[in-house]
Amino acid sequence: MCDNHCGISLLSIPGKILGRVILNRLSKHIHDIGMLPESQCGFHAGRSTMDMTFTARQLQEKCREQQRKLYAVFVDLMKAFDLVDRTDLWEILLKIDCPTDFVTIICSFHEGMQASVIENGEVYPNFEVTNGTKQGCGLAPLLNVIFFSMMLQVAFRDCNLGILICYRTDGDLFDLR
Repeated sequence: MCDNHCGISLLSIPGKILGRVILNRLSKHIHDIGMLPESQCGFHAGRSTMDMTFTARQLQEKCREQQRKLYAVFVDLMKAFDLVDRTDLWEILLKIDCPTDFVTIICSFHEGMQASVIENGEVYPNFEVTNGTKQGCGLAPLLNVIFFSMMLQVAFRDCNLGILICYRTDGDLFDLR
């Protein structure tokens, strides 16, 4: 299938360890600056898909209470890893004050990435892959979330529409003070 391709990370053990160290530090940096929106439960400690299911349910109920229309859009991000423009990603990382050394190391994981096509047993010449994050690299999910979160922040910068949902995160559900 022509659309069935993406860069696969084949890192050595030391490369995987370095990638994990960078991932941990980048995650801490992103958490410290509060860059990721609340909707990214998978990247916030102590949250899960169940939280998002609960939120969707609450959103439906609030729209009914307030007699407002609700439009739900589901995006298949299966190919999202291949869509990320690397140059823009490096700029975004620098804009959110990631240390230049981090960005340089992350760039080095992606430089020189090549792919090849095999069709009916015939191997075609290698070609350079210049966009997307590496499938199999531990950094890829976080890099994609950072990229798409910034896109959403820009897209909804001047938007004040929505449904207000008040919530508590302290676990004390019945203390209404």
